Parts: sequence; C-alpha cells; structure tokens
Amino acid sequence: MVQQSAGSDPLEVDKVAAKRNSGSTFTQCDRSPDKQPARKPKTPCWLCGAWHYTRFCPYKSHLCTRCGDVGHKEGFCPPAKTLPSSKRKVSLRKKFQHRGAKTTPRVSSTYELSSVSSNVYRRHISVNIEKKAVTFQIDTGSDLTNISAQTWKQLGSPPLSNTSSVRATTYSGDTIPLRGCFRCAYSFGTHSVSGTCYVSDSSSNNLLGAEWIFKLGLYDQPLNSLRSSLQPEDERALICSPEIHTLSASNAREYVHRRYPEICSDSLGHCKFAKASLRLRPDAQPVFRPKRPVPYAVVPLVEAELDRLEKLGVISKVNCSAWAAPLVAVRKRDGRLRLCADFSTGLNDALEMHQYPLPTPEDIFSTLNGGTVFSQIDF
Repeated sequence: MVQQSAGSDPLEVDKVAAKRNSGSTFTQCDRSPDKQPARKPKTPCWLCGAWHYTRFCPYKSHLCTRCGDVGHKEGFCPPAKTLPSSKRKVSLRKKFQHRGAKTTPRVSSTYELSSVSSNVYRRHISVNIEKKAVTFQIDTGSDLTNISAQTWKQLGSPPLSNTSSVRATTYSGDTIPLRGCFRCAYSFGTHSVSGTCYVSDSSSNNLLGAEWIFKLGLYDQPLNSLRSSLQPEDERALICSPEIHTLSASNAREYVHRRYPEICSDSLGHCKFAKASLRLRPDAQPVFRPKRPVPYAVVPLVEAELDRLEKLGVISKVNCSAWAAPLVAVRKRDGRLRLCADFSTGLNDALEMHQYPLPTPEDIFSTLNGGTVFSQIDF
C-alpha cells in the first residue's frame, strides 16, 4: 500500500506490480508509438522482392521494359502459363509499346479459350444467311452477332459498312477489332428476318448475339433441341448421328417439325416438280358408272369431304361428263373419311399403260441392306 504523509509532496506512481497465485507479473505497457515494433511480412514482395506487403509496393504502377506489362519490377516478370496446343486456342495477341523501349509480344486478352473438356458444354446452331448455312455458337451475353473474316469470304464478301461509331469490347474491356458490318436476311426454321452482321479480323467462332437470338425466337426453344455442341456437318448428321444422346425423341420431333414446316404441316401437299397426264388409247370408249350407295349416317361426312377437296382445288364440279367412276369411302383411324375413285371400273383399261419394271423383293432387300433410317409411306 502506498500512503501519503501530512505536509509532504504528493507521490507519483509509475508502476504497480502485484503477484498473483500463478506467479505472473502484470506491468503497465508503454504505448509510445515510437517504441512499437513494426510487423514484417512472412515472404518478400513478389512484385519487387523487397520485404514489405504487396499492397504497399511502389512498383504497382511501374511499366516493365522486359515484358511490357504493368505492375512489377524488371526481373520479376510472372511466368507465362502455357497449355498444350491441342487444349488451347488464343485468338488475339496484343503488344504494349513504351517510348522506344524494345518489347516482346505478350498475350494480354483472350476472346476464346477452347479445350476438349469445355466444348461439350457449348451449343451451336446453323442459321441461313442469304440462303447459305452458317454455324454459330449461341452467346446470350453478346449484344452483336459476329462472324470471322473467313466466314465473310465464304458468303461472297458482301460490301461492308464503316463501324467507326461502334465500339465492341470483350468482357474484360478489351476492344475487338471490327472490319465492318453488312445488312443481310437470315432465317431459322419458320422465322425469316433481317439485321446487321459484324465482321471481325479474328479467326474465332461465329457468335450469335442476343438480338438475333430474340428475333429468331430461340429464347422460347430448349437449347438441346436446337443443335448439338458437336457441330455436325449437316442436318442429316444431327438426326442420324449416334453421338447426339442429349436429343430426346420429343425434342427431335419438335426439331423436324420446325426445320421442315411445309412437310410436317396438316395441309395438303403439292407436287411442283412434275405434272401428271393420262393418255387414252385411240380406240378407247367412254365408260360411265353410276354411284354406289353409302349408309345414310355417312352421307354428311362424304359431303363435307367433297366440299373440303373442292376448296383445296383438288376436284371441281362438272354438269355433264362421258366418263364417271364410283367413289369408295374408307374410314381413317381418326374417324375421318378418305374418298377414293374406283378407276378399275373402266378408265384403267382405256389408258395406255406406262411400262415400268417393278422391283422384286430380292432387289428391294438388296438395296435396303445397310440402311439405318427408313420412312413409311401411307397410300
């Protein structure tokens, strides 16, 4: 205990020490900033080699004269992380220049990095540009639709417009050099629109941008039903290739209906490549056969089918004719009627036969040997 006597000066306490049961001593710490030891990093700075933290390095904004990069001292250039040529594809190399200093080219920005392990996750689609098929990689993050200079030449090198007012950049902010742009008509499935296509000097993949994706209605379609990431050479390979395991039966059916709408539509088909003609024999005599009776319950269906065929232009009404053949009404699986004319009642015998050798079953089976895809024709 410290006690002050009467009439004496006050006592000043500089330190109080007390012993506890553990034997440890507690001392008042001197908090002077000049006497506090400075903390040092465990490893030297990887930008210059000095013993300080990287965030305090004065070479963070220094331009290296050896590699042309910014952010480190000469002699501390980071090693280039290279991959085998079969697993990488660098589409752009940029070179930094510095006031007459001799520099070497260095990869500073990458448009595309492809490898065997990443290609399986990409989706590609074939779009017709001016009636020529072009394979695009679907890129919803790109605002512009871009093709390479090689693809532009394959399209016939259409005239390009100036793109000085358009600045295209990558995700990292690097500028993409554009050769120009051109207006074109493009289509996919039932969608046919027009828009602007940009041409770059790089040899990277053709990218289908968000504008074209929206106009072609691809946002409403499953990606697996559009096209496989394996990029088959043609649409036949897409349907028949055994590697397309992600394309289910329902998606394949939707794709075929969208790719060939005229063939898969419910409307009546029209042959535009040939014109049929019937040639009568010189001694042929007209044959007129009366109609055959049909059940009264079927009469409304027969009349409705005749009206439908007349509206489609398949048949036309006549008031009089020397030739007549009875109708045969056959019910389909869906309940509708199919009307057929029975020309065996006289017209077939009056026609000049077109002699064509019909193949035998052996010839047919020999021709179909090795086939994998067959179609069923319903007569």
